[in-house]
Amino acid sequence: DDFSRNSEFLNICKTFESLSTEIKVLSAKIKAIMSPDISNISITTGSPYSVKTSQSPVVPISPKLPPIATFIEAANDDVNQSEIV
Repeated sequence: DDFSRNSEFLNICKTFESLSTEIKVLSAKIKAIMSPDISNISITTGSPYSVKTSQSPVVPISPKLPPIATFIEAANDDVNQSEIV
């Protein structure tokens, strides 16, 4: 019925918003590791349905870092271990 579809959609939206926040946090951690001389890294969170424009610092990529797949796998492991309601 419509109620269960709406409820399922809201749960998907909450899960998406939670994952988006987690990705932003991991991205900030990666930036901090890649360029430890950046002293001010800000993380903004909000609804995935709002549009915000902001400028991000350009961070040089260090060739000493492991492949990005390592970070994605770590993020997936964290998500799989957390309980999604």
